[in-house]
Amino acid sequence: MRLRLLLFAVGILGLSVWATSATADPTAGPPICSSAGTALSGSYPSLTVTGNAYVPAGDTLTVGRNLTLTPGSCLDAFSLSTVKVGGDVLVGRTATLALGCSPGALGPPIPQPPCGVTTTTDWVGGSILADRALTMYLTDVTVRGSVVSIGGGPGRTLNPYINFPIKENTIGGNLIVE
Repeated sequence: MRLRLLLFAVGILGLSVWATSATADPTAGPPICSSAGTALSGSYPSLTVTGNAYVPAGDTLTVGRNLTLTPGSCLDAFSLSTVKVGGDVLVGRTATLALGCSPGALGPPIPQPPCGVTTTTDWVGGSILADRALTMYLTDVTVRGSVVSIGGGPGRTLNPYINFPIKENTIGGNLIVE
C-alpha cells in the first residue's frame, strides 16, 4: 500500500511539473538570474534590489530617483518590459543587471531574447555606475549620463565570449568599461 501511495505521489508530481512547463510564459527569454526572484513593477521614489528580481514582460517599472542593486543581487529586465529610472543605476559588487531588449540582440547561434520585432524604451535619467559587477546586459537603453563599469566579471552570460554585452545604446556621456 505504501509503495502504491509513493508511486501515485511521484506520478502527480511529475504531471504537475509537466503541466507547469507546458504552460510556461512563451515571452520569457533566456534566464539571466539564477532564479526568477521577486516580480517588480509600478512606481517607486527610489528602489534597492536585494536578491533576484525581474520585471515581467508587458509591465513597467518606474523609479523616480536611484535604482540600486546590492552586492550579489540580480535584476532581469531583459524582456518586453519598460524600465524608467530618473536618477542613477548603481550596480554593486558581483551584481548582475540586464536592461533593455532589441530584435536580434544576441544573434545566432545564441537564443534570441523575447522581444521579437519590438524594441524596448528603457531609459536612465542619470548614469549607470558599476563597481565590480558580475556582468551587465545593456541593449537599446537610453542613458542621459555615462555608463561606467570598473572591475568585475566574468559573470554567466548567454554568450561565453562576451562578459559585458553593451550594445545599441544611446549614451549622453562617456562609456567606460575597465
